Amino acid sequence: MALFSALMVITSKNPMHSVIWLIIVFFAISGHYLLLNAQFLAIVNIIVYAGAIMVFTIANKKSMAEISRRCGGRKFIISVDSSIKES
Repeated sequence: MALFSALMVITSKNPMHSVIWLIIVFFAISGHYLLLNAQFLAIVNIIVYAGAIMVFTIANKKSMAEISRRCGGRKFIISVDSSIKES
């Protein structure tokens, strides 16, 4: 289950589908923690990682919709300049 979900994270073309598959991966890993009798790690994995991904994805989706609305619904590309300038 975890390996299939991880493969789907990589191969999904829709970013929202990738996020859903990633959350499934975290639940599968938490299941493995439960099988290893590590309940604390399982709960922390679900709360911290899966919860954070869900919150950040929802926030990002809402902010991108707001930016799109402000731009009049036009398509746009956000780029990040990663070059380091020497001083």
